[in-house]
Amino acid sequence: MYCAVELVSTALVVKPRNTVVVRGQPMELRCQTNATSNSSALSWKFTSVDGEEQRFIYDEGLDPEYRSRNVTVDMDSSSGAYHLQFQAVLLSDAGTYTCQDSAGDGMARAAWVAVLGGLFTPHTNSSIVLIINYIAWSLSIV
Repeated sequence: MYCAVELVSTALVVKPRNTVVVRGQPMELRCQTNATSNSSALSWKFTSVDGEEQRFIYDEGLDPEYRSRNVTVDMDSSSGAYHLQFQAVLLSDAGTYTCQDSAGDGMARAAWVAVLGGLFTPHTNSSIVLIINYIAWSLSIV
């Protein structure tokens, strides 16, 4: 008698991307796994820019501090999607966000978020593009 076993590997099919956002603006970090069962939930972990603070924002439930700030997880376990949504980003939200498959292989993907302070109003859109490109370049060499 033979028994056939099919091994299914989980993978992140939508991965979070590096993001630059202006303080006070909304932001969404997207993550999705190909596993579509409740046992394959995703978690979101935050690490501050200086590495001093590390915490799970979402791991089978939203951290109460983030819930009080109207941060939500747009979750659809039938499709494996767990998108982290901020209604109004704070300067302290700058850092690295890691989406990880909490079950299976534990696949993970990290993305950095840079938050612009919004302390000035540039006169042209090209100034904004220049500033964003400089920040993205600066963070990429770290």
